[in-house]
Amino acid sequence: MLEKHLPNTLHMFDLPLYELLGDRPLPAHQVEDVITSLRQKVKMGWEWRFPGSPNGYYNALPNDSSALASRGDLWGFIAIVALVRQAEIQSDELSHLLLSMDMYRALPAVLKLSWIAPSTELLQNCVNSIRRRMPISAVMYDVDWSVIARHTADPDYEPGYERRIDPATGKTIEFEDPILEARLMRGFQVRAQRRSRERQKNRGHVRTDEVRVQDHHDRSSGRK
Repeated sequence: MLEKHLPNTLHMFDLPLYELLGDRPLPAHQVEDVITSLRQKVKMGWEWRFPGSPNGYYNALPNDSSALASRGDLWGFIAIVALVRQAEIQSDELSHLLLSMDMYRALPAVLKLSWIAPSTELLQNCVNSIRRRMPISAVMYDVDWSVIARHTADPDYEPGYERRIDPATGKTIEFEDPILEARLMRGFQVRAQRRSRERQKNRGHVRTDEVRVQDHHDRSSGRK
């Protein structure tokens, strides 16, 4: 009855997203079933077929999460979350790291949905929990939630790179990335920075001592 009056809405109550967001180990077959139900091998690559979309979404690579994020829709986000959970199951740290970044980049389009917006904090907690399930993903970048909030509130935000062309200039409009990647430093650089901070700290102590000596001298002169 619901599908008859509101086409393409029934599947919203049976989304695989709810299970995928659980902060617990998932059976490999469960995640694989989600992915294979949405993605199939074609002659020149891979094709994602999402409910409500009449045409397939072609990807040259099977795990091209950047392209999925650029769709700017719920199903692109679901596909990325499924790939993140698959990487976790396979203990593929590098894939988990890269996929989880795009999971956050895909969030604004999802948080724009009126039925998801009231659960923004819950969804944030869920994706954070998934990210932390692989230690490397937990430490190799930070997420600027203020950027995600601005993109969510911006009616002109367009995640699709090829679709955000400024008609006045013909140039691509750049949007701020919510992902702040960590920087790895060599040991000698770390030591040099530490020594630099120590020198600055010592100079600060010297200046403080000089002020104290001068203050003592001034007060002594005043008493005389």
